[in-house]
Amino acid sequence: MKPQNLIPIIVIAIAAYFGWQQHQSCNIQLPGIAVPTACQSAVPSTPPTTNPTTTTPTTPPPVTTTPSSPPQTTAPVTPSTPPATPPNTTTPTNPPTTTPPATTTTTTPAATSGYPEASLVTPSVVVEDNLRPERADILSAYTAKTYSDAIEKADAWLNSRPTDALIGLVRNNAFARQLGQDALVIGLSVPTSGSSVQQGEAILQGTNMALQEVNQAGGIAGKRVIIEIRNDQNDRSLAVQASSSLVQESKVLGVIGPVNSSAAVAAADFYNAGSLVHLTPSATDDRLGTKGGYTYRLAVPSSVQGKALAKIAQKRNYSRIPVYFDPKDAYSKSLADAFMQEAKNQSISTVPIEFPSKGLPADYLIFQDDPRPDAIFIAGTAQDCARIATAIAAEKVQLPILTGSAAYSQELLQGGEAVEGLTMLSFFHATSTVGNTQQFVKAFQKRYGGGTPNARAMQAYDATRALLEAMKRASASGTVTRASVKKALDGFSSKPAPGVTSAVQFKAGAILNRPLVVIEVRKGKLEATDVI
Repeated sequence: MKPQNLIPIIVIAIAAYFGWQQHQSCNIQLPGIAVPTACQSAVPSTPPTTNPTTTTPTTPPPVTTTPSSPPQTTAPVTPSTPPATPPNTTTPTNPPTTTPPATTTTTTPAATSGYPEASLVTPSVVVEDNLRPERADILSAYTAKTYSDAIEKADAWLNSRPTDALIGLVRNNAFARQLGQDALVIGLSVPTSGSSVQQGEAILQGTNMALQEVNQAGGIAGKRVIIEIRNDQNDRSLAVQASSSLVQESKVLGVIGPVNSSAAVAAADFYNAGSLVHLTPSATDDRLGTKGGYTYRLAVPSSVQGKALAKIAQKRNYSRIPVYFDPKDAYSKSLADAFMQEAKNQSISTVPIEFPSKGLPADYLIFQDDPRPDAIFIAGTAQDCARIATAIAAEKVQLPILTGSAAYSQELLQGGEAVEGLTMLSFFHATSTVGNTQQFVKAFQKRYGGGTPNARAMQAYDATRALLEAMKRASASGTVTRASVKKALDGFSSKPAPGVTSAVQFKAGAILNRPLVVIEVRKGKLEATDVI
């Protein structure tokens, strides 16, 4: 056969192989954990109402699909009642975030459940390819409802990998299922795959720790608590799909998450329309305060962080500061706006500079201007700070950097010398002595074999404990329902729940009196320097 005749055959073989691989990755499923984007159905276009089971859907909703390469296309407009099974379409990147009229009664399809094992392998949990089948075996055993097998395999796995909180939560669920108990159920909307998987692992660890403490103490009213997990990848559309699914799971009494601002703002409409409380551990967008009475926030909002950072700049006598922000990111823009407003009040001159989610702003160098800046402000993630600081340092410019809580990550240190001296705000640091921080650190290290918790783990621990405490108070006064859990959470305003850095006390869904920890990069390490 001539060589040129082999080319089509080779192309077809490669395509077939990768098609089989995709089928395999979507074929491993675990109830309660949603598949990634490649395996998901479309996100419902309308949030659920308080009675999602009263209608029988017959026609599909309008769906906008956004392929990664081809031009954007829109499906024909059809009646708004969604089908019982989601249509096989691509998940939209920007789901609607407006609350529907209260009089509308619709239903929304539940998210497809699944667990592609390979997507959940993170550097901090599994670092060798030959360990993946063992993890997949645990999930397969749970899916097959052979709970004793799942427990045995999970115990063997966790014996040498105690930080794998996802498997710890699966093991907890398998144990309750094996006993055949009528368990109490909470939900968790968290990234278990994708670019934010390490953030998700910290949230899982904090949630798992709080859940294990309650269950080992006898549960709530004699019942164990299990958790329904939805993988939202910190993505707006997947977070909306997760909220729709959890609202329709009638046994779910409350939800932890979403984690980041963009996802939380999008999903909050659905939780409020469905009368299901959700506690977001670390989302800071001020707009969450306008979403409704079923949204509770444990993080200090962007407006407060921005003002605090501007006051730090004023104390350090900074007079001119370029402000780097991503206009398309909710957290970044709100933090930058708050900082610039307070900087103006402090007679500090600011220069707003937009940057894309990846790459650098086109005009990031303004350092030849007069007067020259004496510091820079980056409203972004750890990766954003490292990227922009490194580019500026490459121009032989070294200036103090100020940033907010989203930069709190070991990934920030990849910026090396460029981020040395950076100052950020966070909700927690393991070396701080504020509140019950040191007791929590010791308990966390005992639980996870010596690991050190970060701010996301602590916030998730406090959020989960708050929800569990509300369930306890509801059980003490009657039946544990969604309504009684919300009533108990609102009661925290007069009778706060225990917390790590401060008591958990809500006013209109916002946490009160939560301190901010000032953290600096010193000799390549994150160190707590102050509390405000």
